[in-house]
Amino acid sequence: MLTLACMIIRPFRSEDAEGIVDVHRSSVRSLEGIVDVHRSSVRSLEGIYTAGEIAAWTSGNIEGFRTSLTHSICFVAEVNEKIIGFSDVTREGKLRRLYVDPAYSGRGVGSALLRNLEDEALKQGIYQITLSSSIPAVPFYVKRGYIQRENTFETINGVRIRAVGMSKNLIH
Repeated sequence: MLTLACMIIRPFRSEDAEGIVDVHRSSVRSLEGIVDVHRSSVRSLEGIYTAGEIAAWTSGNIEGFRTSLTHSICFVAEVNEKIIGFSDVTREGKLRRLYVDPAYSGRGVGSALLRNLEDEALKQGIYQITLSSSIPAVPFYVKRGYIQRENTFETINGVRIRAVGMSKNLIH
């Protein structure tokens, strides 16, 4: 059994980009099920994303991630020097990404990353966080105080991907 006793949450470093891309791709692919190449769709709990949407969603490259994360507030979770999760928020308060390695899913990694991100956002004068959540992740955010606002889309590499707009005020 995997243990999180030695998990650390720390700020992003440029050399983390490769591990972050790996976590991002494996997380998206595991959340949405197995791509059925013959049917060009994804079999998932809700069957909501197509193979084309998953391909666009997971197409980011290492340099693109490195550049993007360098300009945001970003934390990584690591166990034994292996990146197992990451999250980032823009200086304007837009949570862009929160992903956890599927082997560590459901064990508090995402919650720890989100708490660190929210705490740092407050320190930097960000009082509200907004995000476009994947449909399967909505319950995670609701449980942590985020409010569903509207159904929306994120466009990644020209592909529109269904999402749910959400927000949370960090000061009450």
